[in-house]
Amino acid sequence: MKNRTLVDCILAVVMVGNMNAKFEEKLNSKKYLVRERLANFLGRRKNITEAPGILVRLLNDKSSFVRSEALNSLMKIGSKKYFSKVLPLLDDKNYVVKIDAIECIARLGKKRALKHLLKHLKDKNGIVRMYVGTVIGEIGDKTCAGYLEKRLKIEHSSHAKVGLLDGLYRLGQKERLLGLIHLLKSRNYRVRCAVANTFASLINKRNQSLIKESLLNALKNEATVAARSSMEGALKNIN
Repeated sequence: MKNRTLVDCILAVVMVGNMNAKFEEKLNSKKYLVRERLANFLGRRKNITEAPGILVRLLNDKSSFVRSEALNSLMKIGSKKYFSKVLPLLDDKNYVVKIDAIECIARLGKKRALKHLLKHLKDKNGIVRMYVGTVIGEIGDKTCAGYLEKRLKIEHSSHAKVGLLDGLYRLGQKERLLGLIHLLKSRNYRVRCAVANTFASLINKRNQSLIKESLLNALKNEATVAARSSMEGALKNIN
C-alpha cells in the first residue's frame, strides 16, 4: 500500500507535466516497483508529452522488470524515432528483456528491424531464437526464408524450432505446419505449450481442420495443466 501511495504521488506530478526536482527524486526511487508501475502508467497515457523521454531513461534501469515494462510501454506509444534507443536491449543480459526488445523493434522499425533480428538467430537462448523466428516471419518477406532454413538445419532447441517453423509458415511454406504438429509430441511440456500458442495465432479456414485434429489427439494424452490449457485455448479460436 505504501508503494502504491508513492506511485500515485509520482503520477500526479507527471500528469501535470511538472518535471521538477521532486519528480526526479521519485523517478529514481530505490524501489523498483515504483519505477515499474510508472513505466506501465506512461504506456497508457499517450497524451503525456514527457512520457517517451522518461521511458527511454527507464530502458537503462538496473531492474529487468522496469526495463521490460518500459519496452512494452514504448511499443504502445509506437513512435518510430525511439527505434535506435531500443536496439541495445537486444543484447540485454536478461532473456525476457531481449524478447520484449525483439517485439518492440519489430513494432517500431518493421523492415528496418530485420537486419538486427537476423543476427539474433544465433542467440545463445533457445526461447529468444524462437521469438526471433516468429517475428521475422511476421515482418519479413520470402527473401528471409533462407536464413530461417539455414538455422533450422542446425537447430538443437525444440523451443527455437517452434519459432523457426512458425516464421517459415508465415513466409509461405505451408508444409511447415507438419513440423509444428510433430513438436506437439515433444517431451517438454513447455514446447507443447509453445506449439499450441503458435497454432492459436496461425489458425485460418485452410488449416483449421488439421490443427483441430492434431490438438484433439494431443489432448488425449496430455497430463499437464499448462499444456492442456494452451491446447484448449487454441481450440477456442476454431469456429
